Amino acid sequence: MLFFSGTPQHAFEICNRGLGQYDGIISPKYYENFEFYWWTDATHKAYAEEIRKIREDMLDLKHGFMLVRKWNNFYLIYSFATKKTDPTFQSVVVNKINSFLKMGDHVYSLMRETYSIYTGNYSPPVIESFYSFEGGKPPARFTKNFSKNETNTSTDKHNSLILVDFYGKKRIQTI
Repeated sequence: MLFFSGTPQHAFEICNRGLGQYDGIISPKYYENFEFYWWTDATHKAYAEEIRKIREDMLDLKHGFMLVRKWNNFYLIYSFATKKTDPTFQSVVVNKINSFLKMGDHVYSLMRETYSIYTGNYSPPVIESFYSFEGGKPPARFTKNFSKNETNTSTDKHNSLILVDFYGKKRIQTI
């Protein structure tokens, strides 16, 4: 798993405090089964308050959600958050969900070359066209010349987490 983030402290603080396994936003249980989910829905209930304190009190992140794309056996997980307390935020997200997906696809496309530095022998997918939100399990999408027999997982990498400061263009930590 590789994070490119304007706030790498978010993932770092949660993982560094031993809460990464309880934060469902980066759990296969969620990203393999849901194209969209709220941060609060994906947090293990026993650790929800600790994780909330990191997000809201320490980092000032008030609302957050995830959008997931599955391309060529890669899961592209777009995380969005706001620092504003806004009672209409959830309605805005639901009504503008395709705008958020387009934004995520666009940023991923801009960062794809940088991302490829960290993927080893696996070539990250090129997003060739936009697909609207469907809901449920992320639909599998494939680039034109992708062989469905290819894979992008290996046992030695499967459980590692790499944090990258893309402003400083450096790897922060591998967990």
